[in-house]
Amino acid sequence: KALAELAYASTVKQSLRILAHAMAELSGAAETSPGCALVLGAGAQGLTCALRLWAQGWRVVVLASGHLDETTSWGAGAIWEYPPFHVEPQQHAQRWVVASRVPFVALGERCGAAECGVRVRRSYYLYRSESEFRRAFQAASDPPGAAPDIRKGLPPASALNPSGPHKFAFSYAAPVVCMSKYLPWLSGRVAALGVHLERASLASVDDVASARREHGADLVVNCLGLGAGKVFGDAAMHGVIGDLVYIRAPGVEEKLDLAAVSDEEHPDGLAYIVAQCDGILALAGTAEEHTAEAESAASVDARRRGILKRCREVFGQELVGGEVLGSWTGMRPQRHGGIRLELERLNPVVGAPLIHNYGHGGSGVVLSWGCAADVARLAMDAAESAGIRLCPRELPSDLGAAVQATSSGAAPHSARARL
Repeated sequence: KALAELAYASTVKQSLRILAHAMAELSGAAETSPGCALVLGAGAQGLTCALRLWAQGWRVVVLASGHLDETTSWGAGAIWEYPPFHVEPQQHAQRWVVASRVPFVALGERCGAAECGVRVRRSYYLYRSESEFRRAFQAASDPPGAAPDIRKGLPPASALNPSGPHKFAFSYAAPVVCMSKYLPWLSGRVAALGVHLERASLASVDDVASARREHGADLVVNCLGLGAGKVFGDAAMHGVIGDLVYIRAPGVEEKLDLAAVSDEEHPDGLAYIVAQCDGILALAGTAEEHTAEAESAASVDARRRGILKRCREVFGQELVGGEVLGSWTGMRPQRHGGIRLELERLNPVVGAPLIHNYGHGGSGVVLSWGCAADVARLAMDAAESAGIRLCPRELPSDLGAAVQATSSGAAPHSARARL
C-alpha cells in the first residue's frame, strides 16, 4: 500500500509522511490504532464527527480551509428547533435533532454556558391565525416528548409589541448555543484528545485523494458543507443567504428565560430573535437564494434594514430597542434532495471508503450530534469491511456523557451504505 501511495506523492513531505506511517504499522510501534480517518471540514459537523471517530479508535486528522470564524457554523443562530429549520428530509432530520438535544443539554449542565456556550431556555413561536397555530403545535408535539415541556401561551408581555397581532403561541425548553464560544471550545477539546487539525485548500476531489495519500488515511469523511458541491461535483448544492443583526440587551435572556422568539406568520418574511451570549441578541432573518446581486452592499444593507423593521414591528422594546452592535451574513449549505449522509464503500478517485455528511441547510449545528452518531456507525462498517481493528478510547467525562446521551436520545437509525 505504501509503495503504491509513494508513486503519487508530489512532495518530499508527503513521501516522508507515507513512509513514517508504513514503518510504524510494520514495527507495531504506533500508539494509536492502525486506522486513519481524514475529516474534511471543521464546522460543528466535522468536529463532532472527529470526536466520535477518535473515541471509536481511529487516528483522526481534520482538514479545514480557513479559521473557525470563517465557517458557516460560526455565524449560526444555533437554536434547537423541532421540527428542524429549513432542512430535508424531515423524517431523518427530526431523528437527528432529537438525538442531538440531550448531548447539548448534558454539555450545558456539565461545562456551563460560560465555558461551552450552551444553555437551555424557552423558545416561543407566535401565530396570528388559530388554524396555523394548531397545525404547528401538533407538528411540534409529534411524537410526544420530541419538544420537551411544550406548552401553549404567549411569552412575557415585555417580549412583544403591545400593538402586535399575535394571539396564539406555544413554547418548549430548547438548547441555544453561542457559537463564538462553542466552536473554539469544541475545537480545543478535540485537539486536546490528539486529533490533528490542519489547514488545507481543497478545490477538487483530486486534492482530497492527494491529502488521503499524504496522511495514509483508510477513511475519508466529507463534512465540507457548501464546499462539497465544488469539490465532489454535487450540482444539488446551493447557498441560501442568512443574515443576523446583533443588538445589545444585557440581562434580557436571563430575565425572560428566553432562547428564541419567532413570528411564524410575518407577511414580509422571517422575523425572529435568538439569544447569543454576554447580553447580546441576534435579530433575524432571511432565507434567499444566493445570487451575485445578493452579495452587493446595497442588497445586504436592504436585508438588514428589513430585519430591523420586521422585528421592531412585532417584538418589545426590551428585545429590539438596544444599540445595534453589528451584523453577519452567511450562506446555509442547502441541498436539493436533502442531506446526504451515506457511505461509498470505495470512491475510485479518493481511493478509500468515503462517508458523505453534508447539505444540512439551516440546521447543521443542532443536528451535529445525531449525524455524527450515524457517521460513526458507517465508519465502523467501513473498518470491519477493510479488516481494520479499532481499539475504543475513553473520553473525558463531559464528552463521554454527551456521546452516551446521543444514544439514549436517538430513535432507530437509518444511515445508508452505498455500494
